[in-house]
Amino acid sequence: MVKKKLEICANAGEFGSLYKSIFKAGLALTPNISLVIINLILQGVGNGSQPLMSKYYGEKRTNDLTEAKHMAYTFAIIYLPYYSDKLYDKTRDF
Repeated sequence: MVKKKLEICANAGEFGSLYKSIFKAGLALTPNISLVIINLILQGVGNGSQPLMSKYYGEKRTNDLTEAKHMAYTFAIIYLPYYSDKLYDKTRDF
C-alpha cells in the first residue's frame, strides 16, 4: 500500500475561507453526534434493564416487572436531560 500525503496549498486569505468551511461542516455534524450519544444512552438503559424484565416476565412477577420498568424509565428521564445539557455546553464552546 502506498501512502499519499495530502497537501493543502492556500495563501493567507484563502486559509481563512477554508477554515470557515471546515468549521461550518463540523457544526453541521454536531446535532448528529448528539443524537448518536442520546441513542447510546437509551440503548444502554434498555440493554441493562431488559434481562431483568425478561426474568420477571417469565417468572410472572408482575410487581417486580413494573418496578424494573419504572426504574428504567426514571433513570432514562433523569439521565438524558442531564447529559444532553452537558453535550450542548460542549458544542457551544466551538
